[in-house]
Amino acid sequence: MLTTTGNGTLIRGKENLKKFLQKASLSKMYWVRTPSEIDVNTKLGLGYEMGTWKGYNSDTGDKPVVGGKYSAQWAKINGVWKIKSQLFVTLE
Repeated sequence: MLTTTGNGTLIRGKENLKKFLQKASLSKMYWVRTPSEIDVNTKLGLGYEMGTWKGYNSDTGDKPVVGGKYSAQWAKINGVWKIKSQLFVTLE
């Protein structure tokens, strides 16, 4: 899995993403993705998702502290849909 964070950092793999998030913030951040478009090619087992995202700090309240747009590529692997790559762009 590849992830490009909101500031442009490229991260390869789930474990590296987990480490990046742990180092990036000592607060309890969480993110909400709101899809606006999802397209699926069932023959190829590929999907595309896009929408907006918001980042919240549970220590400071219920208003988002960051946000923007995202897109994601999904692939059906052994019958299970998994994210192959995702791109987040901070716009708020």
